[in-house]
Amino acid sequence: MKINKKISEKIRKNLYINTNMMISDNNLIEIESCRKVLEYNDLYIKLKTPTTVIQIWGKRLCIDDFKSSGLTIRGEIDSIEFIKGVK
Repeated sequence: MKINKKISEKIRKNLYINTNMMISDNNLIEIESCRKVLEYNDLYIKLKTPTTVIQIWGKRLCIDDFKSSGLTIRGEIDSIEFIKGVK
C-alpha cells in the first residue's frame, strides 16, 4: 500500500493535479483544479477537487469566475474546511 501511495503522490506532483489556493484577506479565494461545484448559495460553497472536498462558509459568497483551470470566490469568508477521504 505504501508503494502505491508514493507512486500516486509522484504522479500527482508531476501532472499538476494538486489543488492550489490563493487567499486574499477574507474576501477572495482563487482555487485551481476544481472539478465540480457540489453546493452553492450565498452562505456556503462546497467544491470537489482531485484530492479533497473544500467547504467555504461566509456571507455574500459568489463564484465570480469559473474557468477550466479553477474558480474565483468573492465575499466575506468566515471559514474554510477540508474534508479528506471523500470520493
